[in-house]
Amino acid sequence: FYSLMQHLKVKPKFAYAFMAAIRMVPLIISSLIQLRRSLKMRYQMIDASNYKGIKRLNHLVIPLLSQNIRRAHQLSVAMESKGFKDGPRTYYYRVPFSYKDIIFVACILIIITLSFVLSSYLPITGIHDVRFGQLD
Repeated sequence: FYSLMQHLKVKPKFAYAFMAAIRMVPLIISSLIQLRRSLKMRYQMIDASNYKGIKRLNHLVIPLLSQNIRRAHQLSVAMESKGFKDGPRTYYYRVPFSYKDIIFVACILIIITLSFVLSSYLPITGIHDVRFGQLD
């Protein structure tokens, strides 16, 4: 797919979509195996007439499709948040500093300073310094 993007000028959104689809195939197979195993245990408690033919296929297809549609949607949301949109590919987002960053750093420094100062006036334990304690 990278070769198709470079040599045949395939849009990256199509190439990455195909790569994502190919990555979904093993997930679909593993969920099919898991579903078949769970249904095999469940069929022991259900009357045999309720899971023959098309009904058995519906027991497999509907949960498999719903689960994998959910996975594909999660993958598409993740790809969209990473910048896989129609247009030029962005590899990073510009994040400028603002006054909120300065306030955050100042608050952290104040908290560290206050904790250091207050530790000598309001100790949590009665131990002052363990280095100079006497051994019995």
